[in-house]
Amino acid sequence: MCTYHWLDLNGLLMNPDKTEAIVIGTSTRQRAEGSSGTLDLQCVSVKLATSVRSLGVRIDSTLSFNEHVDSICKSSHFHLRALRHIRKHISADTAKTIACSMVHGRLDYCNSVLHGTSAMNLNKLQRV
Repeated sequence: MCTYHWLDLNGLLMNPDKTEAIVIGTSTRQRAEGSSGTLDLQCVSVKLATSVRSLGVRIDSTLSFNEHVDSICKSSHFHLRALRHIRKHISADTAKTIACSMVHGRLDYCNSVLHGTSAMNLNKLQRV
């Protein structure tokens, strides 16, 4: 049975233009599966991506989470830079509270997926 038909029979709909797939595995497997750039699901083709986003977590094909850590750092630095605009109007304690409330959630969200990540990624997060 075609995946597309299975989804249809169960009241679900897949938009192939908005659907992405990722091949997770060794470099040999990735080259074999990703050579065409699409994944054939019998009735529909889905484009292969180097990373996908699921529930706010960037998952890359090697499970290194480099893109996820970069995204966390970028977002955190954006909010810290935005705090500079009001910094002169608030006390140091208030600024620390605001900074912690804006950044702490980003650092803490789904941090269990980072178990075993590289020292370079951990250092980036520590600097934030």
